[in-house]
Amino acid sequence: MKKQLLLLVTLFSLSYLQAQQIVSIELLESRTEAQLEAQFGTFIQYGADLYRITYETPDIHGVKDTASGLFIYPVADANDKIFPMLIYQHGTVGERFDVPSELAGGYELALFFAGVGYASTAADYLGLGTSRGFHPYVHSRTEASAAIDLHLAAKQYAQDNNLYVNNQLFITGYSQGGHAAAAAQKMIQEEYAGQLEVTASAPMSGPYSISGVMRDLMLGDDSYFFVAYAPYSVLSYNLEYNIFTETSEVFKEPVATWVQQFYDEEIDLWELNEDLITWLTINFGGSIPKYMFQDDFIAEIEADPDHPANQALRANDLLNWAPQAPTRLLYCMADDQVPFMNSIIAQDSMLAAGSTSIDILDADSDEDHGGCVTPATTGAFFFFLPLQEVGTFVNTVEIDDNLSFSISPNPASDFINIRFKNEFQFYNQVQLLDLSGKAIRSFNDHENIRVSGLPQGIYFVKVISDKGIWIEKMIKGQ
Repeated sequence: MKKQLLLLVTLFSLSYLQAQQIVSIELLESRTEAQLEAQFGTFIQYGADLYRITYETPDIHGVKDTASGLFIYPVADANDKIFPMLIYQHGTVGERFDVPSELAGGYELALFFAGVGYASTAADYLGLGTSRGFHPYVHSRTEASAAIDLHLAAKQYAQDNNLYVNNQLFITGYSQGGHAAAAAQKMIQEEYAGQLEVTASAPMSGPYSISGVMRDLMLGDDSYFFVAYAPYSVLSYNLEYNIFTETSEVFKEPVATWVQQFYDEEIDLWELNEDLITWLTINFGGSIPKYMFQDDFIAEIEADPDHPANQALRANDLLNWAPQAPTRLLYCMADDQVPFMNSIIAQDSMLAAGSTSIDILDADSDEDHGGCVTPATTGAFFFFLPLQEVGTFVNTVEIDDNLSFSISPNPASDFINIRFKNEFQFYNQVQLLDLSGKAIRSFNDHENIRVSGLPQGIYFVKVISDKGIWIEKMIKGQ
């Protein structure tokens, strides 16, 4: 029996926003539920259709341009499902076509969210995919506008083609995409009031403190093995802030030549990074980013807070604003690319700005940047789940709701008992999950399950059977 995602929809209302111009749309391929389940695991409930969309969006100077991105719509056995939408923002990629619309460059997480019941979009960003020019890397405004315009284009296409979506909107993204997810959330809150409303947001491992944490990292004395991020950012911000005329004004040779080659798309980001690490190590005893910069350039930006480079860094911070929607910043303390202090500082600044809906979660203290992807995404999934109890899905279930169960007492303090709707229900295991989705206890019985000793809060009870999986929320009280 096929697994489905139970949707509790109290009101289905399609808001016809300002028409978003679609230049072209193409069905790239379809994935079955079985294929996605083999790739991502048991939470998958749907297959997916993957579309490339080319659409209009402003360039870095506000002039109408075109960009590309991916729209992934969940495929169910019946065609009467109504899905929430999700904006996914991808992380740093090495070259132009390593992007979602080419089924590369981090599109897999957008595909995962489609498989659990979100109509997902993933923008390529300006300067990537079919968009012209150089990519404005970690440029918050265009990261946001490219994502929002793709979301609007996909929503319009869905409405015109009997693909049912509701008005809920979730946002997430990883690494650069964490920065871009926060940027999109901020822009929607500040510029799209009455048109769009964010239901919940979970930026992951993003460089929110560009002018603080990331600047200090690039100008400090410690080795760093992703040094190419610095020239990528300088090239990006020069598009708007006119930091230099020639790369040699900022970088020593041969770095200036390599940076220009990267800008001209003669080498990719990872080739640049490898060359920089080798050169820095040979000449300065370690991969220390500051030694690639001209000494005069560093002296100028350290002496003048209003130097165009410093203005650019501050303008693209995602600090000192107050998220209104439930927001969780996920990170890993052992992150070797984007220091976890980005999330700590971001939360502190958002709380100081008056937000009452922001928190943070260390998804796995031992994982580096690459290893953090899975626990952070799992944490985002489970963060969204309890926040959607009104108006969207709340449980992972079989179509046969005889598999359903209830928990009593709930809230609970010492023990819980599981009562199945079908008294002859057979199951393999009962697991207790924390909010990150991690199994913290397992049981082979469904009565007198001990929960004493757990901190107060929200947990999930997961019943695993041969016929599928069902998850219910459990509140641990005093």
